[in-house]
Amino acid sequence: MTALIPASATSRRNVLRAGAAAVLVGLGTSVALRDAGSASAATAGTYAVGSTPVALNTPSDPAMGRTTPATDATTRGMFGAQVPWPVIPIHVAVGRNGHLTSWGTPVDTAAQGGTAYDDWDVAGGFSRAAHTQTASMHDYNSFCNGPAILPDGRFLMVGGNSSSMTMLYDPVTHEQTMGQNVRYQRWYATSLRLPDGRVLVLGGGNYYNTGAYRNPQDNSGVATVPEIGTGTGAWTSLTGAASTMAFGAEDNRWWYPRAFNGPRGTVVGTSGDQVWNLSVSGTGTISKIGTLPFNPRVSGSQVMYAPGKILVSGGGQPFNEDGTTATAAAAVVDVTGTTARTTSTSPMAENRNWHNLTVLPTGDVLASGGTRVGTAGGDANSVKQAEIWNPASGTWRPAATAARTRTYHSTALLMPSGAVFTGGGGVPGPEDNLNAELFYPPYLFTRAADGSTTWASRPVLTSIAGSATHGGTVTLGLADTRTVSAASLISTGCVTHSENTDQRRVPLTVRQNGATVSATLPTSVDVLPPGDYLLTVVDAAGVPSAAQVLTIRRGAPGLVTVGSATQVVGTGEPVTDPTGTVPLTVDTAVGLEAVNFAGYRVMHENFAVYLRQAGTGSADGVKTDTSWAVRPGLADAAGVSFEAVTWPGYYLAAPTGGGATGLVKNDGTKGFAARATFAPVTGATGQGTTFQVWATARCSCATRTSRCSRRRPTPPTSGGPTARSPCAGGSSRRRRCRSRRAGRWGSRR
Repeated sequence: MTALIPASATSRRNVLRAGAAAVLVGLGTSVALRDAGSASAATAGTYAVGSTPVALNTPSDPAMGRTTPATDATTRGMFGAQVPWPVIPIHVAVGRNGHLTSWGTPVDTAAQGGTAYDDWDVAGGFSRAAHTQTASMHDYNSFCNGPAILPDGRFLMVGGNSSSMTMLYDPVTHEQTMGQNVRYQRWYATSLRLPDGRVLVLGGGNYYNTGAYRNPQDNSGVATVPEIGTGTGAWTSLTGAASTMAFGAEDNRWWYPRAFNGPRGTVVGTSGDQVWNLSVSGTGTISKIGTLPFNPRVSGSQVMYAPGKILVSGGGQPFNEDGTTATAAAAVVDVTGTTARTTSTSPMAENRNWHNLTVLPTGDVLASGGTRVGTAGGDANSVKQAEIWNPASGTWRPAATAARTRTYHSTALLMPSGAVFTGGGGVPGPEDNLNAELFYPPYLFTRAADGSTTWASRPVLTSIAGSATHGGTVTLGLADTRTVSAASLISTGCVTHSENTDQRRVPLTVRQNGATVSATLPTSVDVLPPGDYLLTVVDAAGVPSAAQVLTIRRGAPGLVTVGSATQVVGTGEPVTDPTGTVPLTVDTAVGLEAVNFAGYRVMHENFAVYLRQAGTGSADGVKTDTSWAVRPGLADAAGVSFEAVTWPGYYLAAPTGGGATGLVKNDGTKGFAARATFAPVTGATGQGTTFQVWATARCSCATRTSRCSRRRPTPPTSGGPTARSPCAGGSSRRRRCRSRRAGRWGSRR
C-alpha cells in the first residue's frame, strides 16, 4: 500500500486513486460547456473551401483567458498547471478535428507498449471524460513507431515494437486497419509523406538494436534501404538510395533520421552531423550535401522554421542511456540551393538532450525540456526552463519554467489554440510522466494600464472563402478591423523522440481591407506539400489568432475542418470533478486503489495493512475490510483521516519509525493524530491522489538520519504488493522507502 508518502515523491508507484465505494475516478477538471454564443456559429464538419464563405468557430483551450497569468508572462509565457494524462504521450498528433491523439503506453500504466490510443477532445477541458481510449484491436504494438498523416487524415504507423508491420488508425472513428508489411525491420524509423501523397520510410533497425553504434562498420542490423508506398498497399525498396552515410550504424544514424520535403523537389535531411539529399525518382539516389558544425546524433531536435531553412539544436547522445553531455549549440541549414549552407547561430542558454523544438505562428521557435547529461533526472540535471529563438536576430531568450522533467520520450506540439502541448517522458526515464503541461507563449499576454499582466486580445477568424489551392487566395473574415501583419500555415505533424517529421511554417502573402484579409498560398507543392495545416493570422501587436485546420490537396479544392461551437468554461485549473477524488467527502465510505496495481485496494487484516485484490465479486469480508470511512483530519480538519468501517475507533496510521503502515486504535494523543491525518494532493505523477502524511512536514521518524535503508520484508500473504514506511529522514529530498513491484523493495533517491 503506497498511499502514505511525502508529497514531494515523484515515483508513479506512490500514487493511489480514491473513489466512492467501488467507483474509482481520477483527478480531473470540472468543466461546463456552452455554445459559442454567436448567431453565425458554424456546424462542425469538413467543408470544401470555395466561393461561399464557411463560418468558423474558435478552437477551445482549457485555461486560456480563464486562469490568472503569471506576472512575467508577457516576456516568458506561462506553463499551465500539470494535469494527469491517461498514457505517457510518447507519440502525439493533432487530427483534422483538432483533437490530440497520444499513444505509447498502456492506459494508466508506465510501461513500454503501444497498445492503446488516447483521444483528447480539448473542448472537454482537463477532465478524464474529455479523453477516450481505444485499445489496439490487432497484433500491432505501436511503441516507438514512425508515424505519418495520410491524405485521408488517417495516421499511418510504421514499425515500432511490431518492427515490420504497418497499421492505419483513424483519429475520428478510431478504426484500425492493418497495412502491408515493410521489407526491413523499422524500429525507430522515420515516415515522411511526400508531395505526391506517397510515404517514404527511412532508417530504422532491428528490434531494440540501440547498441548498433558500438560497431559502426556492421550495418547488418539496421535498415539502410529506404522504402516507398501509398501506406495502404505494397512497399517498394529504393535500392539506389541505400546509404550507410545517412542510415548506417555509425552514430546510430538509422535512429529516426531527420527528414523534410525540400523546396527543390527532393527530400533533405540530417543523420548525426551528415546533411543529405535524396531523390525518389526511379530506384532513388542519395548524396551528401553538407556537414553540421556540431553532432546532435540522436538526441537533438530540428524544425523547418521557414521554407528551406532548418534550425538544428542540442543533443549529442548516440544512445539514450549513455552519459553524454548535451551541447547547447545551434545551427541553421539552408537547403534552398543545390548544396546545403550551414551557419552557426547563437547557442541555447542550456545544454539539452531530448528537447523538443516547436515553431510558433510568429515564426519564433520554442525549445522545451531536455537534460544536460544523458537522461539522468534531478533538478541539477533537468532543463525545465524553456527558451525561444528569434530567426531575425538568431538569438534565444528565456521563457517560463515547467514543473516536470521532460527528456527522452517527451513530446511537444502546437495546438490550434496557439498553446503548445508538452507531455510525457519516461519508460525509461528519470520520471515516468503520466501527465502534461500546456505552454502559453508570450504572444498570448499583454500589460494592462495598471501594469498588471492580462490575456491579450486576439484576432478572431470568422469565415473562409476563395481558393485554398497552390497559388490560390483565400478570403478570411475577421471579428474586427485590427491590422493584420502576417499569416501562415504550420503543419499539424506527428511528434516522437524529439522529432516532428517535416514540421514547417509556410508564410502567406496578405492584403487587408477592413475586416477582410486576403492570404495567397505559395504555388510550389514542394514549398507547401499537401497535408493538414494550422492557418493563423498575426496582428500588428504580434498576437496570433487561434488556428483553423486547413487541408491542402493536390489538384483539388482545399478543405477546412470546423470544430465544435462548444467552448470550455470555468477556471481552467485542474480542480475536483463533482464525483471526484480531492477533496474526499467526509462521512462517506471509499476504497483506495493503487494506480499501478489495478484492482488492488488498501485492506486491513489483524491490524496489518496491505494491498489486496478486491472488487464487487469479492467476499463480503474483503469488501468491508477494504472500505474506509472518511473523517475530518484528527490533527487538522483541513486534512482527512481514514477509519476502518468494520473497526470503529481504529484508523489508518503511519508508523512512528521503520515498519509498515497499520490499523491503529486512536489513543487520543497528538502524535497519533498527526500519524493518522493525511493531506490529499494531486497525484505525484499527475494521476489520481497522493496522500501526504500530516506528520512528515516535521518528520515523524524517531531520528532524522535515514531510517529507510534497504530492507527486504516478508512478502504479503495476499500475493500482491504491500506497504512500507513513508518516513523521510529530515529533508524531503532524502531517501524514502517506496513500494516497487510485488516482492521487490529498496530505497530510491
